[in-house]
Amino acid sequence: MTEQIDWPNIRANKFNLKANLPNDWPKDLNVISMEGLTLFGIDNQNNLFWDGKELEIKKAVSLRGFELTLAFFVALSGVTIALLEALKFFGVNQ
Repeated sequence: MTEQIDWPNIRANKFNLKANLPNDWPKDLNVISMEGLTLFGIDNQNNLFWDGKELEIKKAVSLRGFELTLAFFVALSGVTIALLEALKFFGVNQ
């Protein structure tokens, strides 16, 4: 027999409002209660959902200082080699 889940009760008690939050957390954050964990779900493609809505997960890469300089010179080298090879192919360099 399948267990019946009381979804309205779970949604009403999804946060643990009695939790002592760390001082460095933003003031509008709440701790998820044990009942609230039931609202998480995963589909067959491993996408994460909260209360039936897909969560957007961003993976941003940002380069800084040395990494950005290195990437610039690597790209510049690639373009230079491509141009030299093109000139060689068309016989301009002979």
